[in-house]
Amino acid sequence: MPLLSRYFNSDDFTKAIKAAQNPDGDPAAITALLPAILEEQNAAAATALLARLIDNNAHWMPEAFALLGVGGLRANRKRGVVRQVFGYGCALDDTTIDRMADLSGKLGRIGFSFPAWRFLSARFGEEERTLLEHFGWKRLWRGNDIRDIFLPKNDPQHDEFGAGFVRKTDGWRVEYRRAYVAISHMDTENPVHLVVRNSAYHFGRDRIEHPVLVSFLPLDVDQLEKMDQTEFSDPDVFIPWQDILYNVNGAKTMDLQEKIACVERAVSFLELEDYDLSLGMMMDGEKSRILIDFLQEKLDQYTGKARSGAPLYLGILGSDFPPWRPQNVLPVDRALIQALKDHRRGRQTFSRKKIASFFDALCHGGKAVFLSSPEGDYPVKPKLKLHHAGARQTLAGLGNPDPEI
Repeated sequence: MPLLSRYFNSDDFTKAIKAAQNPDGDPAAITALLPAILEEQNAAAATALLARLIDNNAHWMPEAFALLGVGGLRANRKRGVVRQVFGYGCALDDTTIDRMADLSGKLGRIGFSFPAWRFLSARFGEEERTLLEHFGWKRLWRGNDIRDIFLPKNDPQHDEFGAGFVRKTDGWRVEYRRAYVAISHMDTENPVHLVVRNSAYHFGRDRIEHPVLVSFLPLDVDQLEKMDQTEFSDPDVFIPWQDILYNVNGAKTMDLQEKIACVERAVSFLELEDYDLSLGMMMDGEKSRILIDFLQEKLDQYTGKARSGAPLYLGILGSDFPPWRPQNVLPVDRALIQALKDHRRGRQTFSRKKIASFFDALCHGGKAVFLSSPEGDYPVKPKLKLHHAGARQTLAGLGNPDPEI
């Protein structure tokens, strides 16, 4: 096994290891390494951290879920971690272990993806409607949107769960909200309701106790719209994802394979909905016109304050990757807006050529997102420095349980 990636500073990795095995450790030390581990699928680093998982209610469960999806984890290590997360008494075959690990990885990544939806829910124009509303989503107004109305809107304590935007299609219901995203299949025979918490530190991580909740009860639309802390903390309504093996949640006739399949379908539908939203705003004629109006207003507001740089950046992400290290990044400036106008009209101009690679990546499965930084929007400042000399000694000094690292 080669040394840990060139991205890891041994001091940073030591802090992450200690945070993972200490119930009072700072999970941000782990989060800071997560982007690099996921980007290069570093199984050695993921294994070293997952081996320190104390229990399935650890303070860094969002990161643990994300790490479970790293490719190349040794089969016996993956089995051990899955048993630790979901219950030591479970006897699961390799296929089920792989499915649960892969699904956990996707759920963990979703929890860090909320910055990708931030600008879609920003109001603009005389009507002060959001892009989501212009694209057919319904804005919900609820008493638990706001925690303290007297605080500035940019104060993390201003919102409780934040504004919610809902779209219903083909028996599915998706809601983007500042504190969570909820996906529901309103099927009478095999309903599923999945809630993935925003696991950012600035806002979201403290709003719901568990990073992922699931229910197999036939909840109706009224119940879903009134969800609050009471429902989220009631095991008779929602199950923490890591407790899915033992808490039946009213679904006594469902076996584990059915539960996994239901959650897989919910995640797949969210991914498809998110991609369609991305593709539509860039390629659909009317939606792209609205998008251009939005970008023009944001640019005018920004330049009116005599700032340098750009108000936001357009980039491409992998279909299920958090908003980290985007590709084909373009600043939102007058040249980009003109290029989008040209593309919308089908003109072959110089400005269109500048974003040809962007649209090529979009049409080949990439997802268009707007971010506040060309490097991406991270939950904490990522650690990407090269100081791996002594990495083996660092791990050995911590009692690394995996001899292959």
